[in-house]
Amino acid sequence: MIPIVFFFFLFFFIHLLLLLLLPSLGPRRIASSILPNPSSFLLIIILSHNLCSHSSTLQYASASSSSSLLEDEKILLQIKSLLQQSSPSFKSSNISDWINTSSSTDSGNGPCGWSRVTCQNVNTTSASTSPRVTAIDLSFLNISNDISTMSLLGFSNLTYLSNLNLSHNSLQGSISQDISSSISLTSLDLSFNYLTSLYPQSNLSLLSKLEFLHLGSNNISSSVSHAIPMDCTHLKILNLSFNSFFDFSSQPWNTCIGLKTLDLSHNRFNGSLLPP
Repeated sequence: MIPIVFFFFLFFFIHLLLLLLLPSLGPRRIASSILPNPSSFLLIIILSHNLCSHSSTLQYASASSSSSLLEDEKILLQIKSLLQQSSPSFKSSNISDWINTSSSTDSGNGPCGWSRVTCQNVNTTSASTSPRVTAIDLSFLNISNDISTMSLLGFSNLTYLSNLNLSHNSLQGSISQDISSSISLTSLDLSFNYLTSLYPQSNLSLLSKLEFLHLGSNNISSSVSHAIPMDCTHLKILNLSFNSFFDFSSQPWNTCIGLKTLDLSHNRFNGSLLPP
């Protein structure tokens, strides 16, 4: 920003030049007709300073928002690249619009305009809201990764990711540590895969914001306690059907005060099931 003092001296120099070039008018007439009074000039300086400061604030907020969304874009592009490398049958054509917007002639809304990606305006550390990636739908894409590869994807680096759908794929092994560390998730769908375990490689106990959890139609052999957050206050819908879950009674159900739908059908529970 150019200093206000510069404008002051420029303003003074122009009027002094007019005084020298137009002597016929007389100094007083020139001064009275052209030069503003001191209070008006002070007001101009104050307004100019405020406008410049406001402009700088807006530019900073805009740059901060773009930078944050750009980080989300980089993470999504990394996820796409790793899936292409590790899943030979991965249907990458379904997310062909996931491209680097900085090198595109039409950046549009960045990742917010991509298929299978949802953005929302969220409250950040800045004064105003900004768009961030909040939901990803990668269902029916023939993803066939195991635990070692899935841990590298980086879902947990998406700060505001609340909805993740990886259903109807060929995920194997255990739920990745990356997913179990995505503590902002409120909805997680891993149904219709080939998952076999939750522990000790992975544990969903930290996902205390979950409202919807669908692990149905897998091959999970585990205690139910490993599939539910330690604090399940917000959990409303839980589907663990068509698996090999056991030891239902060990889960502290007294914290699941908001649970409305529970499906435990087609599992391998022994003995009686204690009601929640």
